[in-house]
Amino acid sequence: MLLIDVGNTKTALAWAERGKIVHSWKIATQAHRLKDEYVVFINQVFKEKALPALTETTPVVLCSVVPKVTAELKKISEAVFVLHSGIETSFKVNVESPHTIGADRLADLEAALQHYHAPLIVVDFGTATTLSVVNENKEFIGGLICPGFGISAEALFEKAAALSSIHYSKSESVIGFNTQTALSNGVCMGHASMVEALVQKICTERKWNNAQVVATGGALDSINQYLPKHFIPHEHLALHGLLSLGQKQFAKQR
Repeated sequence: MLLIDVGNTKTALAWAERGKIVHSWKIATQAHRLKDEYVVFINQVFKEKALPALTETTPVVLCSVVPKVTAELKKISEAVFVLHSGIETSFKVNVESPHTIGADRLADLEAALQHYHAPLIVVDFGTATTLSVVNENKEFIGGLICPGFGISAEALFEKAAALSSIHYSKSESVIGFNTQTALSNGVCMGHASMVEALVQKICTERKWNNAQVVATGGALDSINQYLPKHFIPHEHLALHGLLSLGQKQFAKQR
């Protein structure tokens, strides 16, 4: 089964066999790519990893926030299942306008609840940084959507002409003693501190002292070293959710 999670910036792909992900890789999301280009690229990767070639009957589970990419990827097989907000999940969605919830957040939560206990907060560091909250009864009750780590930094560089893009590096001091470390610490520690404070506010509001916090998303590699130790990193959370939901969907069709 081929799993594809299309974000605004990066696309994560994985191949699963016997209910387990055996290979995964990432590419840049490009809205102009055509179906044939995806097929050629995927088959090239499959050949390198000694996997069976993509065919018209290969089961594919797709989650995408980019409509143009969704339209092209739907053509790569006759067995493409596109995750949507109305999908049946193992948890209850208890929010206003549930049809507006991003399918990627549902995939995150589906996987998180298989590995961790509720109450639970999933922080997804993507183009936007999202916090998704599940209560003690395994109900998704809402969350927050914040400007992402990457676009926050890009906005700073765009508006402040004297500042250039930076190399993110861990510093022993919160204070930056030159422009490079001042920028790196401000962007990285600042974003991590924002998320930590929001998580703490959620837990205080809900009177939780045992909530698990899971961190995932395309920017996790850059931000993870700045997060609190109790945050659990899970790089491919959405892909594991796609696998679980896809297995249920294809089982129904048999």
